[in-house]
Amino acid sequence: MFRFWFRFVYGNEDRYDRLGSAAYEAVIEPELADFASQELEILCQEALPDLYPADTFIDIGRWWYKEHKVDIVGLTNDGTMVTGECKFTNSSLDYSALASLEAHTDEIRWSPSGESVTHEYALFARNGFTQSTARPLLTATTSSETLDHQSIEEKNSPGHFSLISCSSSHKQHSKGQLPTDLGRGCRPR
Repeated sequence: MFRFWFRFVYGNEDRYDRLGSAAYEAVIEPELADFASQELEILCQEALPDLYPADTFIDIGRWWYKEHKVDIVGLTNDGTMVTGECKFTNSSLDYSALASLEAHTDEIRWSPSGESVTHEYALFARNGFTQSTARPLLTATTSSETLDHQSIEEKNSPGHFSLISCSSSHKQHSKGQLPTDLGRGCRPR
């Protein structure tokens, strides 16, 4: 709440007085998605241990180098690197988001003691995923529960934060709804 106050209110009081009822559209709305996306990244980083309960994370943060940026990087004690992309947009996420995440992840140079790294990818989206994104990932599942077209539509509805998680081998894929607290009780794998 303090970040919101200092970003949008503090120092803008006279603008709000001048603009009146149009102040939200003029001052807050144009920058709200950018503000919320930064907060979403932090929440998703904090939720990572709950979303991957079988893993013990030794470090969680973000990574960037030159033009490469990864919103979430979680390093586990067994040599797994979970990388994630968070999108707070009005449109559904398409398959290019996963391809982009994989390309950026390839640039991260980390391995525990020079050993090989197992990669896991997680996509977080404000308004779900396009069918072209959700369908190939969900139908490739090796778990006993396979989601059909109808359940994809129900679980991929706007207004819920959604997650698609898959391994680098693309043999295990799953999707879970994230409630507003991003993870309590949600087990995506």
